[in-house]
This record gives sequence, C-alpha cells and structure tokens, in this order.
Amino acid sequence: MSDWIQTFTGRRFWPLEPQAEDVAIEDIAHALSMTCRYNGHCREFYSVAEHSMLLAVYLKRTPLASDREAQLAALLHDAAEAYLSDVPKSLKPDLPGFKYAEERVQRAIHEAVGLPYPMQRALIKRLDSRILVDEAEALMRVDLDPWHEMLGPALRVEIACLSPAEAERQFLGMFHALTGKE
Repeated sequence: MSDWIQTFTGRRFWPLEPQAEDVAIEDIAHALSMTCRYNGHCREFYSVAEHSMLLAVYLKRTPLASDREAQLAALLHDAAEAYLSDVPKSLKPDLPGFKYAEERVQRAIHEAVGLPYPMQRALIKRLDSRILVDEAEALMRVDLDPWHEMLGPALRVEIACLSPAEAERQFLGMFHALTGKE
C-alpha cells in the first residue's frame, strides 16, 4: 500500500490509492483556498478555490450549462489539487504517472459527492483556458495579445483575490448550495 497524507480535518488520504470514503469537502475547500494559482507567480494571492468558484458562477449565468451538476463539476474541476498539489501545466507531461494519479483522485472525489465522471469535460476545459486571459490581465505583468490569440476571449469574470479564509467559506457555501448537503 502507498503512503498517505494527513488532511486538514485529520483524515488519512492515500493519493495513489484514493477512495471516495476518504474524501471530505472541508479538506478540499481548505486546501484549495490555501493553494495559490500559478505557483505563486502573480501580483496578489489568488487561490485555486476562488478560480474554481469563478468558473461555477460563470456557468450559472450562461446558457452553456446552467444546471447544478455542471456548476458543481466546474467548482470541483481542480479538486484533485487538494490532495496532489497544483502542478504547473508545463511540468505535468514530464511527471510520469501524474495524470493517471490526478484522474484517479478526481474520480474518487466525483464518486464521493455523487457526480458522474467525467462531467462536462470539454466545456469546462474550454472555460478553464479562457479564464486564463482574465487571470493574466488581473494578476500578471504580461502582454495580453498572445493570450487572446492562444485562448480566445476572456470570460470577463471579476477576480477579487479573496483571503484564504474567505475563499474557503465561499467555496463551502457554494458547494452546499449546489448539493443541498450541509
């Protein structure tokens, strides 16, 4: 059996052998709220939790996928990072086995919350790319022209750079509103 990690709530989680019963939304919300996007290379702290909430909110107000399941899938699209960390996209292909581990953890998370897997993958991936333009504009010192050319138009979401405590609170609130679970 592989090694385990200690989670925020005191659980043991085996990232290489994930089980739905070991997943806790409180662990996910806390870890993602404490994880800075872009490996910390941004003007202000901006959490993975806030990023995930912005995609869910965007879906809520668009006819693309305004149903609760799609919004929940958007909210949880990076949830595996709570257990595996946020690895820069440019590095992932060079880490043998990482994509497989990420898929397994994500599948366990979906099972834990009763969400089909994979769900709305193409749509969420497209929006996840487009939000990069918003994030680059708000958080980085870059020329935006190449970003627009590569990724298309920005989503035009408002990035607040929430504190970790506020991001965690809002993430949990959104999860409970979408699932009806307390």
